Amino acid sequence: MKCAICSTAYKYYEKLDPSKAEIRRFLKEKVLRIEDLIKQATKEQLKRCFLGFTEAIEQLEQS
Repeated sequence: MKCAICSTAYKYYEKLDPSKAEIRRFLKEKVLRIEDLIKQATKEQLKRCFLGFTEAIEQLEQS
């Protein structure tokens, strides 16, 4: 999840350290929730962040 947050921070032209405190600060400053970031993320960003999870879903879809 941290990579999706950092990718979204990039949209705001901010370099974000993937620590919990920095993520909380960023979300509070931008008045965002984790759910908002997931909605804003592209499919490719989500795939990179949840690689194992998306691979498992793709395997289930193929069987």
